Amino acid sequence: AKEEAERIAKAKAAAEKKAQEAAEKKARAEAKARAAAHKKAKEEVDRKAAEAERIARAEAKAKADAERMAQLEAERIAKAKADADRKAQADAEKKAREAAAMAEAKRKADLAERAKMAEQERKAREQAERDAIAKAQAEMEAKLKAEAAAQAKRRQELLAELEAQRKARAEASAVAANEAAKAAERRVQMAKVEANAAAATPAPEAKPAPKKRSAIFTLFNRDKDERNTTAQPAPTQPVAAVTPAPEPAGPSAEEIARRQAKANEEARLAAEAAQRNVAAQAGALARMAKADADARAREADARAREAEAVRKEQDRLAREQERSAAAKKKQEEAEARAAAKSKAAEEERIRELQKERAEAQREAAETAAKSFNKRATDYDLLDNRVSKKSKRKRLKELLELYKNDEISPKQYHRLRAKILSEPDAAE
Repeated sequence: AKEEAERIAKAKAAAEKKAQEAAEKKARAEAKARAAAHKKAKEEVDRKAAEAERIARAEAKAKADAERMAQLEAERIAKAKADADRKAQADAEKKAREAAAMAEAKRKADLAERAKMAEQERKAREQAERDAIAKAQAEMEAKLKAEAAAQAKRRQELLAELEAQRKARAEASAVAANEAAKAAERRVQMAKVEANAAAATPAPEAKPAPKKRSAIFTLFNRDKDERNTTAQPAPTQPVAAVTPAPEPAGPSAEEIARRQAKANEEARLAAEAAQRNVAAQAGALARMAKADADARAREADARAREAEAVRKEQDRLAREQERSAAAKKKQEEAEARAAAKSKAAEEERIRELQKERAEAQREAAETAAKSFNKRATDYDLLDNRVSKKSKRKRLKELLELYKNDEISPKQYHRLRAKILSEPDAAE
């Protein structure tokens, strides 16, 4: 039993050993199968990755080609647009220059027309002012002549009237003096007669003498009566003469002497009144002469003032013409300065626009070149000549690309013909 147990144990150990070996063999087979499967999977993954990478490269190349074509098309469009913009800008600048020239010509024509019209208006205004001054002078001269004629006429009339009055007064004074002398003589004779009668007859009882009027009052009443007689027509029927009442007889010698003295005094007063009338007429004539001289002096002053007013008006017109000419000159100078300033500003703006356009075109070209260099392939670089390489070097690089199967024969021959047709550039 012990031996049997040992044998069983040995058989069990051998079976376990076989089982273990079989398990190890199976494990090695499984490991080998797993390694083969892993290798196969890895190879499949590598193949797929390579295929994916190839597809990605092809897609990237296609995308790069599309981007390059789009970039080239965009550059072509931008170039065409820039050319169109430059042409449009040139046309616009040309039209602007032509419009500015036309505007300048029109402005000059308008200025010339306005200057001509202003000159015509100034001449017309000056002529009108001269005509007005001449008319005013003629009217003033006519008015002064009319006034002088009227004054001369009034003076002649006044002189004639004064002369007539003087003659009438002289005649009235002479008549009054003559009548006074006759009355005095009559009184003297009556006094003598009364004295003789008194000497022959006894003196009666003395009575109060009647009240005598003064010689001045008598002359005044006589002049008044003469004026009334001259003013009123004389009666057609004769008027009976009125005899004065006789004075009472028998005046004394003293009364006769007193009457004689009174008659002499009346004669003296009449002579003095005549002298006063003559003096008054002389004073009136002197006053008339003085008034005439004053009128002539006022007329001379009026003419002098009129001449001074005309001279002042002429001076004012001359000053206005000078101010108008100065203002016109200043306006023309200001317009010329404004035109020159506007023209200079326009030229400066054109230069700034041209400079900005050139700067924008340069920046756009640099940006396009940088963008193209960043994304372009070797073939694109050779096709677009961004780099300044010689013709020989570009042909060599093109051949290398063709040998490496990076370009097709069609692309090779097209680009080779293009490179050969272009002028050579130094490296």
